[in-house]
Amino acid sequence: MIRRLLLSLFLCAALSGAAQSVELITRFESDVEVQTNGDLIVTENITVAAELREIRRGILRDYPTVYSAPDGRRVVIGFDVISVERNGKNEQYSLEGLSNGKRIRIGNPSEMLTRGLHIYTIK
Repeated sequence: MIRRLLLSLFLCAALSGAAQSVELITRFESDVEVQTNGDLIVTENITVAAELREIRRGILRDYPTVYSAPDGRRVVIGFDVISVERNGKNEQYSLEGLSNGKRIRIGNPSEMLTRGLHIYTIK
């Protein structure tokens, strides 16, 4: 009797770990518009499943802006943020410099997300 109870508890504990929701990017779409002057307007839609473990207040998105030309020269391209949204509404963000580009830190540092899917649109 005790063996069955212990086995049942062990199985329940093992299965509950496997049944936990996964936190991840579920969809990534990128649309690139080439302007007549050569500029690119990039719109990204990133859908994340937040379980409030790693994705708690928002997401980070890194963009390289430093490249090596075929002749070895260092090429730095411009980078501007036009807009950032979460679930169709303007979202707070900050821009940080990296050694090889820029990082957008998206989300309100004093506000927790809700569990579930969130769609971030970066332009």
